[in-house]
Formats: sequence, C-alpha cells, structure tokens
Amino acid sequence: MRFLSIAAAVLLLLGVALASLPARVMTIFVPEGQLLLSGVSGTLLEGRAARAVLPTPQGPLHLGQLPWSISPLSLLSLSPTAQIDSTWGDQRLSASVSASGEEVRLSDLDASLNAAILKQFLPIDVEGRASLLFEELTVTPTTVKSAEGHITWRNAAWNSSSSRYRLGSYVALVSSPGEGLIETQVDTLAGPVTVSGTGSGSMEAYSMELLIDSEERMPEQLSRAL
Repeated sequence: MRFLSIAAAVLLLLGVALASLPARVMTIFVPEGQLLLSGVSGTLLEGRAARAVLPTPQGPLHLGQLPWSISPLSLLSLSPTAQIDSTWGDQRLSASVSASGEEVRLSDLDASLNAAILKQFLPIDVEGRASLLFEELTVTPTTVKSAEGHITWRNAAWNSSSSRYRLGSYVALVSSPGEGLIETQVDTLAGPVTVSGTGSGSMEAYSMELLIDSEERMPEQLSRAL
C-alpha cells in the first residue's frame, strides 16, 4: 500500500513538472530536420508555434500557426503523442502525432490545401482543392513506412501562360500491404479528363500506370508533361 502511495506521489510530481516545462522543450521531441518551429509559446503540454515549416526535397512546406496538446502519459513512455491543428491562409491540417526516434506516426489526419502548392512537386502549374484523409500515416525522414487513407483533388485545372484548361475531380485510395510498401488506386469523380490506374512499390522504387483520356484534345504542353 505504501509503495502505491509513493508511486502515485512520484507520478503526481512528474505531472506537475511536465506541465510547467516551457513549450520550447518541444523541439527536443521533434526529429531533427523534420519540422521547424519558431515563435514558440505556452507550455510543453499546451503550446503553440507562431510558425511551423516542414522541409521537403522540393522546398519548404509552410504550415502556419501550430497549436498542440500533449498527453502527459505519452511523455513518460518517451513516445510523445500530440494533437495538432495548423492553419495557413485557407490551408488547414489536424492530426494526432506521435514520435519515436526518427519515426513519426499520424493518426486521423485531416488536411485541406490549395492544389497550387503541388507546383513544388509537379512539372506543371495546377489548381484546385486537395484533401487528405488518413486513418494512419507513418513516415521517416527518407520514406513512407505505411499509409491507410485517401487523397481527393477537386476542380483540378492546368494553367499555361495564356489559358486555363479544366481537368476534373479525382480520388486516390492509398493502402499498405506491408511495411514500406504503398499501393494506390486512382479514379475519376467527374470532369472532361478521365484518369484511372494503379501504383505500387516502395517510395524508393514506386511505379504507376495511368490511363488518361480527354473529351477534347489536350494542349500539347500539358500532354508532354503528362
């Protein structure tokens, strides 16, 4: 009985200590190079970054303001779990995030962003609205270990220097048959340009076969890019 009382007292003291730690301690738990935080305020358990940036090989991805709420018990297990909700203009992202070493796991990921951001990753200028809904997404600095969810791209369009070409709306179902393996199924929801196909493999060796058809002739520049 005495042991239980001592254990409870120790946990209480730890909880008080954790609750009083400044929010800047959060940077200790964020894997180096995976997320850059500035203007940090509040406490470790209930904090906020005025600016959060996610580095990518194609350039920085701005997340904007990033408040978080951390479960105290997850800190005691050295695998902190935080609920995050970020906003950057009309871009939003919410998820439950846990980190262990260099591995980051996101649960209940719900994100919405302007598809123009894809210009960082694609050789064409596009627009529309992209939404991501993932039950689970586990990543490391170099690869995606597992993923279960889908990506929707609505009102997609391609912009050239002189015109705008409407594409349509699409969905990609993403799943993991095994660790480090990703399978994708792409389908068209609506629009004059239909796209369907599948992809599979690891992030290091990923292949995709798509069938693209259009109700009218596509601009030559877009055809070459696809």
